[in-house]
Amino acid sequence: MDHRPDLLAILEASTRPYLQQAAARLPRTVRIRLAAGGRDGLTSLGHVLPSRLILVDDAVPDLSGFALLREIRQERRTICTPVVLLIHSRDAGASRDAYGAGANSVIVMPQFEDDLLQLFTNVLLYWCTINRVPRWPENADVSG
Repeated sequence: MDHRPDLLAILEASTRPYLQQAAARLPRTVRIRLAAGGRDGLTSLGHVLPSRLILVDDAVPDLSGFALLREIRQERRTICTPVVLLIHSRDAGASRDAYGAGANSVIVMPQFEDDLLQLFTNVLLYWCTINRVPRWPENADVSG
């Protein structure tokens, strides 16, 4: 049995409760590891690799989401792990930069907190229940 978290969430503190509420709505249990900031997220990845998704907020403390995304993508172990970047800018350049840095998906954060619960429910429903990711052993060589 795989005991790794399904999801590593590197989010700004005020949005974390919405993610947890969204997870409670799903038809299956989603194991979430919440990171306190960018550095904590990188440290977490050094210990355990999430099995389904890394969710990164570009407003996370102590390391920009874009810098964090680039570091995640430089790590051989996370090459095949989907990364969703939540951005706060509606500028098309921010989305382009995020995909260029290795994001699998880019989502503009809603303007109103009331919309966060639905956003996280949709993200978790797709990435943690519908989407299928390969089950690589943590020490597998996936470089091809």
